[in-house]
Amino acid sequence: MKRLIKICFILNYLFWSVFFLTSLGYLFAFNGLVNIYTFDCVVGENFQSVPKERKNGFNLKYSYRVGEEIFESSEVISNEIYEKYFKNSNQLEICYNKSIPNLSYIKVVNLAVRRHKVGLFVSLIFLVFFLTIDFFSNKNYWIKKYKEFFTRI
Repeated sequence: MKRLIKICFILNYLFWSVFFLTSLGYLFAFNGLVNIYTFDCVVGENFQSVPKERKNGFNLKYSYRVGEEIFESSEVISNEIYEKYFKNSNQLEICYNKSIPNLSYIKVVNLAVRRHKVGLFVSLIFLVFFLTIDFFSNKNYWIKKYKEFFTRI
């Protein structure tokens, strides 16, 4: 049982650490923390808004051209943002990372930075939660409780 708990904690640490590092990497790539990269803005091509099923919101699909290459991306937005910025618009201004052109965001709403800040925060909360349980809880007590529970089943 101790080995199983140890394996579970290691898997938790791995999962949340990868999530944390991925969000941190994207925040650097989108200049969410410091301005490292330069961004260029272009008018998007093939702008489509598709209502999402079972949720309030829209999926904005767009493509943009960088040199000879065409990149496609999408962004999920709420009804309020759609009504405010995109309902009467037929063009979209897309900003893309000049060093990594497939990283882009819609200039008016820039939800990419917000999404990755939330990911960073959530992963940090879970990492701290599992570290706290791992270092400060009485594991032998809980192992006994779970053994009793599973032997009854």
